[in-house]
Amino acid sequence: MTVAGDNRAGLWRGLTAATFLALAVATMAIVRGDPELALAGDSAARLGAELAAGARQVGPVKVVAHRADGAAGGDVRQLALDVRGRLPGGEPGVVVVIGVADGRVAVVAAVNDEARARGLSANALVRTIGPLVGGKGGGKDDVAQGGGSDAARVDEALGLVEAEVGRVVQA
Repeated sequence: MTVAGDNRAGLWRGLTAATFLALAVATMAIVRGDPELALAGDSAARLGAELAAGARQVGPVKVVAHRADGAAGGDVRQLALDVRGRLPGGEPGVVVVIGVADGRVAVVAAVNDEARARGLSANALVRTIGPLVGGKGGGKDDVAQGGGSDAARVDEALGLVEAEVGRVVQA
């Protein structure tokens, strides 16, 4: 039964996938009575917002390059997509998140439409970063992922992100 003026479906419109996931995790935690799990979902949403707010400007492009210790592939991808969705609309944006968990490295790059129009590619970024972390990867121009085994070079790989973005937009 629907009540006149009931707009519950509209409540979900406009949420990023990561925000929706964080809400779902928090709801499950409340139902299960697990407050630590509820805080984890809230922390993930807060981290995405903080990373987007702290994006660095490289020429005309907003760039986020972040190391996520303890995060595996799925979490790294979700964070990268969440941050990309929080970058200012209409401006070129690039997000690279590198997670390190259990000695494995997960790399995800996410590039918005405006950045792709300037020649930036998530696939090219992952292919450039992959060898530094002892691995490889690839994907599409908007989202690409890869992995490796050399966690010692993660910070070097993250430093390469801004240099590579600068090189592409200056060309």
